[in-house]
Amino acid sequence: FHISAEIDVMNESQDTWKDIGFYFIPNAFTEENKPDFIKDAADFSINQITVDGEDIPFELTNNKLLLKLKNNFLPGENKKVKIQYTLKLPENGARLSKVEDNFYLAQWYPMLGHYQKGWTIEDFDVKGESYHTSYGDYVVNYDLPKDYLVVSSGQDGLIQPSSSGKIEGANIKDFYLALLNPKEWTSKSAIVNDTNLRVFLPSDQP
Repeated sequence: FHISAEIDVMNESQDTWKDIGFYFIPNAFTEENKPDFIKDAADFSINQITVDGEDIPFELTNNKLLLKLKNNFLPGENKKVKIQYTLKLPENGARLSKVEDNFYLAQWYPMLGHYQKGWTIEDFDVKGESYHTSYGDYVVNYDLPKDYLVVSSGQDGLIQPSSSGKIEGANIKDFYLALLNPKEWTSKSAIVNDTNLRVFLPSDQP
């Protein structure tokens, strides 16, 4: 995957920031960091990180990505962060995973950390949710080499195989995305009160 993540960040604290902290969980699945029971490792390369168009140095430890700002980030200010990277999913991994021709992208993008007198970013723990992030609005544009069933946390629209499109979602804690082989999967949906329930299941299952 070739990913370009653009994140609008506002300093809502009373502190002046000298850095910006993200969870970058794909790094927790590399050969160096992955849990022992996962056989295959993720592979990625960060190509460029900019803040307001300017290249920024960074540190990456476990799943903690820290951007070292060249200028102070004052309370009430907004900055646009852009992180470009490539990502190869581990075969039969844990949540972030490739299984045959199906791709499951959980916590696949840089997720802005929680700030409280400093960035509180815990090391990844595969047993549960080890990250704490705020809610946000998401726009995801995708361009794929062939048609997949695209499953996400956003408003997917008509459920049918596609190779390109745009997904939006408001007030979401983290944005899940799966690309499913349409020959292997089917879907059903139902409206319950004001909620649209969407279920994806293997075609050969009852």
